[in-house]
Amino acid sequence: MAGQIWRVYLGISALVMLTQNIVNGNRCSDNVFMAQHPTDIIFDSTNNKYYLAGSNFIYKLNNSFCKEYGINASLDSNNINHILVKHDDSLIFCGTGGGGICKKVAVSNFNATKNPSKVSIVPQYKSSSTVAFVGKIANESVLIVALSAPKSEFSNYSLISVRDIDTFGILCKNFVEMHFEFKTDDDKNNYLENYIPKTGFSSHESAFIVTYQRFDNISNKMTPKVARITKCNNGDYVFTDTVIECDNSTSLKHAAILREDGSSHATYLAAIFDNDICIYRMSDLIEHFDNITNTIKNQQDIVLGPLNKPLRPTKRIPLPNLSKITSFTATVFNNGRHVLFYIGTDRREIYRGFNSENVNEFNGILIPFKTEKEIHRLKFVHDGIVAFTNNSVKYESESQCTNKTWDTCLKNTLGLGLCGWCIKVQKCTTLAACGENRYWLPSIQTKPNVFLNVSPIQMGKEKEFRIHFNLTALLNYGNFTCFYSRINGIHGIKDIDFDVTDVSSEPKCKVPAQTGNHYLNQTVLLRWGQNKSNVAEQVICYYNCTSINALYRCVQGNCRPTNCKWCVCNELCINSDEECPGPDSNAPGKQVISSNLPRAVSKAEIHVGLNKSISIYGIHFINPNSCDDNQIKPRCSINGAILGADYINHTTIQCSPYKLESNTTIELHYGNLTTIRETIQVGTYNCTDIGMDCSTCLDNYMKYGCLWCEAQHQCEHKELSNCSMAPQCPKPKIYGVSQNATLIHGGELITIHGKGLERFDEDTDIVQLAGVNCTVIQHLSNSDRISCKAGIVNEARYGNVTVRIRNHTSTLLKQVFSYKDPKDSEILFNKGPVAGGTKLNITGADFDVCSKDDLNITIGNKFVCATDTLTSTWIGCTTSPGEIANNLSIHLTFRNSNTIKLNSTFCYVADPTLSYITPNKTISSGGIDITVVGNGFNAIQQPEIGIVGSSDFVPCSGLRNDSMILCPSPSNTVPISRSKRDLTTQKGIVFKMDGIKLKSEIAYTPDPVILEFEEEKNIRSFSKESGYIIIKGSRLNDAVQAKDYTVSVGKSECDVVHRLTSTELKCYPPIKEPNKQNETSPAPEVQVKIGNLVFEVGYLKYIYVKPETDDPTLYIIIGILVAVVVGVVIGSVVIFKYVSRRNKQKCQDVIEKTEMEVIEQCREAFADLQTDMTDITAELVELGIPFNNLFTYVFQFVFPQCSGENIKSHTALNDLQDHEGTKEDMAASMTKLDQLISNKFFVVSFIRTMDNQRKFKLQDRSDVAGYLTLLLIDKMDYFTEIVELLLPKLIRERVSRKQQKYIFRRLETITEKLVVNWLAVCMYGPLKKCSGSTLFMLYKAIEILSQKSAIDAVTQQTRATLCQHNLLVIDFEPEVLNLTVLINNGKFETTCRVLDCDTITQVKNKCINACYKIESTSTKPRVEEIDLEWRISDSARKLLYDEDQSSVITSNCHRKLNTMEHYGVSSGSTVCLLSKDLVTADSEYENLQSMNERKNLVPTEDPGPTRLLELLTFHLVNQSYLVGNEEKWATKKALAELNLNRLLQTKFNLKKYIDDVIEHILNLDDVPIPVRHLFSILEKAGAQENQDSTTIGSWKIQSYAIRFWTRLLSQPELLFDLNKESEKYVQPNLNVIQLAYIDSFSPPQRLDKNSPSHKLLFYKDCADYRESIQSFLKSKRNCEPVSNTELSAELTKLPTVAASIPINRQSVLYQIYSVIDSYMGQIVTDLDKRKESSRLELSEKLHKVFETMRNS
Repeated sequence: MAGQIWRVYLGISALVMLTQNIVNGNRCSDNVFMAQHPTDIIFDSTNNKYYLAGSNFIYKLNNSFCKEYGINASLDSNNINHILVKHDDSLIFCGTGGGGICKKVAVSNFNATKNPSKVSIVPQYKSSSTVAFVGKIANESVLIVALSAPKSEFSNYSLISVRDIDTFGILCKNFVEMHFEFKTDDDKNNYLENYIPKTGFSSHESAFIVTYQRFDNISNKMTPKVARITKCNNGDYVFTDTVIECDNSTSLKHAAILREDGSSHATYLAAIFDNDICIYRMSDLIEHFDNITNTIKNQQDIVLGPLNKPLRPTKRIPLPNLSKITSFTATVFNNGRHVLFYIGTDRREIYRGFNSENVNEFNGILIPFKTEKEIHRLKFVHDGIVAFTNNSVKYESESQCTNKTWDTCLKNTLGLGLCGWCIKVQKCTTLAACGENRYWLPSIQTKPNVFLNVSPIQMGKEKEFRIHFNLTALLNYGNFTCFYSRINGIHGIKDIDFDVTDVSSEPKCKVPAQTGNHYLNQTVLLRWGQNKSNVAEQVICYYNCTSINALYRCVQGNCRPTNCKWCVCNELCINSDEECPGPDSNAPGKQVISSNLPRAVSKAEIHVGLNKSISIYGIHFINPNSCDDNQIKPRCSINGAILGADYINHTTIQCSPYKLESNTTIELHYGNLTTIRETIQVGTYNCTDIGMDCSTCLDNYMKYGCLWCEAQHQCEHKELSNCSMAPQCPKPKIYGVSQNATLIHGGELITIHGKGLERFDEDTDIVQLAGVNCTVIQHLSNSDRISCKAGIVNEARYGNVTVRIRNHTSTLLKQVFSYKDPKDSEILFNKGPVAGGTKLNITGADFDVCSKDDLNITIGNKFVCATDTLTSTWIGCTTSPGEIANNLSIHLTFRNSNTIKLNSTFCYVADPTLSYITPNKTISSGGIDITVVGNGFNAIQQPEIGIVGSSDFVPCSGLRNDSMILCPSPSNTVPISRSKRDLTTQKGIVFKMDGIKLKSEIAYTPDPVILEFEEEKNIRSFSKESGYIIIKGSRLNDAVQAKDYTVSVGKSECDVVHRLTSTELKCYPPIKEPNKQNETSPAPEVQVKIGNLVFEVGYLKYIYVKPETDDPTLYIIIGILVAVVVGVVIGSVVIFKYVSRRNKQKCQDVIEKTEMEVIEQCREAFADLQTDMTDITAELVELGIPFNNLFTYVFQFVFPQCSGENIKSHTALNDLQDHEGTKEDMAASMTKLDQLISNKFFVVSFIRTMDNQRKFKLQDRSDVAGYLTLLLIDKMDYFTEIVELLLPKLIRERVSRKQQKYIFRRLETITEKLVVNWLAVCMYGPLKKCSGSTLFMLYKAIEILSQKSAIDAVTQQTRATLCQHNLLVIDFEPEVLNLTVLINNGKFETTCRVLDCDTITQVKNKCINACYKIESTSTKPRVEEIDLEWRISDSARKLLYDEDQSSVITSNCHRKLNTMEHYGVSSGSTVCLLSKDLVTADSEYENLQSMNERKNLVPTEDPGPTRLLELLTFHLVNQSYLVGNEEKWATKKALAELNLNRLLQTKFNLKKYIDDVIEHILNLDDVPIPVRHLFSILEKAGAQENQDSTTIGSWKIQSYAIRFWTRLLSQPELLFDLNKESEKYVQPNLNVIQLAYIDSFSPPQRLDKNSPSHKLLFYKDCADYRESIQSFLKSKRNCEPVSNTELSAELTKLPTVAASIPINRQSVLYQIYSVIDSYMGQIVTDLDKRKESSRLELSEKLHKVFETMRNS
């Protein structure tokens, strides 16, 4: 019981651990642990745990490499841990995050991190090479750190430092920096920048570091070094270094320390150089350093490395030819006697090599150790190898010895380097498990050879050979047996046992005699007599010369050395101790070949078209004259032709003249059996190709006989040319130079290109830039380019580029080259925040030495300033984030080579802070001044303001100081809806201050409204007596003050009165009439500006009253009269205006109220739609989208006339009832036709023939394409191959007829239809995966939106539609009814939302959809099978019908369908869906008998015999009632026009779903693989026919976007199982969307008020769609080639065709047969005309199909 509990506990623990790894995002399986950027790993033997340093975390792993715990190594999310070491019970780890500080954690308490140090150790530079280890120097444990860093980090970090193990404080540093005296900082930086530590270790009270660095401070040569750090008696640290070499190679790639696993004592240092591994014994290294130290008389802190001699390796091991080496590690075992190397390559492979004391070979094998990504580090840890990639570590043990036999153990295929065969126990074990070294044979030293070399043995003879024991352990147990393997059917023979206790006895094995032909190999095993264990093996070779009949098999047989020789004249193989037969066998000149085989050693070459002898060069060619009658005269065989050949000497044979046109091979024969084994390559050359110019042509005169023909301007062969040889080439010409300027410091690489430069001689010819010599460092004899290093000048200068070649000088006149000395004069705005983003503008001269991309700007050698603009006198750059500092120097680096320091400096200051803003309210259009209060604003160069989430920012150009900025409020780009016009919207705003963003909030109110002047033509009179003018409006003071308004009259200001009301604004115009803005205006214009708003109010007409000097009495009287009259008139006008204004205000209030109601309804409709769509989305996630199966989808697509109801009756699915011949004849004939269909040449010929038949109807073409699709769909790879053959042929044919622009537009050919069908089949998977869901959501959105409004059940018109002709116009608003729905007397209950104007059928449909959500449409009950029962009370029930005797009949005898309102059903009522078989004629139902079961008939008024007349029905609109009532019709039409805004409202609600569909169609990031393949075919075919991108783009659009997607947009039922009732009112909307979609592919058209409504609705949207289409066409992703593997993998995702498409293959084949029968002659003619089909006799096979059918 306790054991069971313990096993359960262990299982639960493992499950919890696995779950924890999954939750934490780290996966472990097969000794692989997934972690980002792993850098190092440590094994702790005290707890058998691994500790891994990864990005941001230190992980504790168990033996399965699964995470037990992880601690966060840094708060920085981008931390890379470069250091992980263990000291006593603590782990020390340091990373790039948090300023490069280190932390400690106890192994025994892993989750408790100790306080981090405040010392920055690791540079914040992720690619830094860092080596760290804990070492003992003078018996004191210290932390040694060596690192590389960029120039910007040199001032903060020491490349080698010795640190306190507890505090990490520096005990000593700057070893490398103190090495040399540097003349300048640049020299020092260049030296230190190339300092790369490779590895480090501690030994003999010293620390050692292996580096790859510059040799000294002068040379650029990189050199490997080993540095030693020791401590003197006085406590000072001493630094010594020395160079290490590997066979004169100093190119160090990788280094590793070799020590026994678990030991801290280093045994060897191993390093990989170019092609070798060099091993340095540790004792030799220490002795070398001691010798250096002893030779220095005065011991100093620094012992200069260059003064001592290099350390040479103890052993050099050549490497095999491997790919790029990316990682290396090594280990030793067996007390240092055996070494294991592990090498990782860029192919994710690991090679393991073995080496021992007396072996200098790599002995490497490729071990079965693969990773998913490239290995960047290897480390040997705990008897195993750990491979590091960018996102994982993988561990493989080298000590799991599972091989059971001696042979499998010593032929280890598992890559286990620590295993071997223990002779004593006869097991494959580790050395430790075997116990004694003398009994253990390492597996990596495959089959140790204890036999002395055994020479080959002639068959039929016996021989003895001696055994030499190099396994001294076996000498004490000398009972052994030689065991021979089975050969030629003879079992192994055991020799007599022999004893080797006495070595002097020279034990021997006797080899048995063998018989046979040629060569035989036999294996001899040495067995230990004590336990019959195999110890070693030897392979012995037998030979029989007389049975060999070929030269090479005779002399180069399997046995080494061979004991046969070849008699040339006799062509016989004999033993080496025999003589050739014949009377003069020993005569001089008789040739015998024993080792020096005749061979061709060089490739022959001949000019194309030149009939010339071909010379073959080689060694040991046979002299045919040494044999009688030239019986072995040489012959040449070229391209099947046998040519004669002449023996010139033993190295040359010349074949007879032959003319070649291309490369070929020659075979050289002697006699019948003596044949040169290799074929000799004969290459052809052509002087025209070799000599592209005169120089290269003449250079090949001696070798190839080429000469330059100036008349033809080409290179020709001297024997094939009629031209005379040109004595010399024209002088060189310069066409251009890579750059037109450099710094006066020189040293830059300049490339000059031109003509005739290939003859440049570096010893005699020169290149000059502006009169200064340029040192040529790269020049190719066949190149038109010269690269040289610019010289140094003292001051700026300019001049020409000249090249002198062989006393001919060429000068580049069109381009002046300049030496420049850039200098700065000032820097505008020399400070900025530490967040960066400050725009630096540096002025000066001669800055344009390079392009802005080649200019690097640094601040303080630490921070970057990204170059934005660059001219000769101006540099603009943007600062990076920095830290607070003053007077930082600025450096310019040109092309990463020359650096200059500017006179100007820059300061980083603290980032600005934001306290508050005032006012905190503004208008929607923005532009109102906002005061921003805070600190640090003076350091900001260009503050900007914007709304959170928007990319638009407005500059703050107003007043500012260090604590205040004046900014204009940004405009709210999201308009406030009319329903929210009185509401305030809170928005987040952001202040962009160079590189930092500060956020706040502000309230947006609707914009104020300014009204125009009410006077006629908006002209208002003004006199100076008037004083001010009043401008009226609304919401004038909601969020603005009087100071925010600017009123202008003409070109002058109108002073605004500070008192401002919500409806009036007053201002004082100028006393004198100002100038007009526009001379054509009737008076000075009045304009009001509020922020970004501008209102044109009207015009202000000035009136001047001139004073009179006459008697004023008359004027007084007239004035009084006028005043009376004016008073009466004004009174009347005032009264009239008051009444009119009151009426107008009432009307306006009514309109606004109506608008508010409409807007509110729109908002509610949109909100309801989003809610419902959210619910549907959730349901779809759970239940899935109701896709049709592949059968229904394909069948409906290829046969458009088919639908769900009539698919089963299609010919392709049923047996034929009427056909030729008997059943048996038809079956046999159709089998043969099916075989023909499987031949691509037949299918292509058949389709192309039928495409050329003009009388073949379009419908018949479509049917043939459909039948072929059904036949090919179960072999999609073959189907694809057919498409790939047909489509280019179609394009080529259309191009020849100049009809290429009509491809896929009309689908006139079988080819086009078949391509579209292929695409439809291939797209089934992508549609189900992604695109289909958006189309279904669009369909559901239209369906829900339509059902929420009234739908006329007869006309299918609806209130929510995109189609004007389908817009339902009614003058009432339906009421929503929420019903409780029961199924079959309460077995299921739910709720349903209906309208009171819904018919009974509509209600039943909605109730069925609500109750059967999880069912597909095809499985739901049909409306005709269901009755609707209204449960009025517990005792009263009523069946509801669309028509019954209670239905309303109009005066013109039209019956109105019954609705819920007709029956008086109210919201909250309960209805029940009943199956019709449950409904009986029970009298308890209160309603009258339904008329549905009879006829919709009523008796007429004819008194004669009773005659029934059928009545017309209507639902909401009685259209026929309007016939003849023109007045009502006009009213109805006007009302429909007024309701057109509903189209816009519907479009607004559906826009998101429409956009989603089109976005998925044109998605650049996820173009389906079949589409990419189709586009690739079109691109390739178009390129072959030289078609422009517009034409190819039209093919893509027509084939994919139009021919495929327009079908789906208008017929989603092809893809989905949809409700047929919904399709009636959804379809008009889909048609409008389809039209708008198609319009997007056409150029924009000018529209007016008479344009169709669908064009007006989607006018702006089509413009956006056109941009997406252009992006889709221009993208290279949609035509990236698709590999066959990728396409096949995509096509195999289709469901099993045989199971999903149950076609009757015989019936389909018979339809093809019928078509072929009608056009037999044309098809046979085409088959015979084509080469492939004629070769395969396809026409005869077609005749056999008809002969079989007709049994003739």
